[in-house]
Amino acid sequence: MYFFARERDLFSGFGSTMSSLEWSWVGLAFAAELASVPPLAEAQRIVLRAGGVEAGRLRMNLVTLASNAIAVSVPAGVAVAEGYSFNRYRRFGADAAVAAWSELASGAIAFCALPGVALAGAVIAGGGAEPILLPILAAVFAGSAGAAIVFRYPLLLVGGWTGCRPTWDGSGTYWTG
Repeated sequence: MYFFARERDLFSGFGSTMSSLEWSWVGLAFAAELASVPPLAEAQRIVLRAGGVEAGRLRMNLVTLASNAIAVSVPAGVAVAEGYSFNRYRRFGADAAVAAWSELASGAIAFCALPGVALAGAVIAGGGAEPILLPILAAVFAGSAGAAIVFRYPLLLVGGWTGCRPTWDGSGTYWTG
């Protein structure tokens, strides 16, 4: 309460701002936020499946929704949310390496969307910053897309480093020289 009393000038326009909201945009933003959860959950599910772990769609959606809620609502939320997801992946049957790799891969895939949206916005908007902004955004997008691909197909990366190539035996992956 002391904070609100001391900083009341910061909140003086809050009521007028809230009363002038266009609620159709609020509803659209809410729907867009809800619609963003299933694709992220599916990306995480695909990454886990690449590591040999099967998780149901509903369970992955619930883990993703809970993880996002934790990330935005508690101090150090992103770290806590990552720990929560890691533990849930372990309960799905992933070992520690697959659970950690799944968290990293999902993050790389999700991060790839950010420069992609920024690049599309910069191209559409045009303007004076275009000659500087477009090459930077294109490089960030290409780098994050490359990281996402490497995380999506880790056996190609490991096989390239070791000289081995992955061979699928129907139940899992084993390495041949």
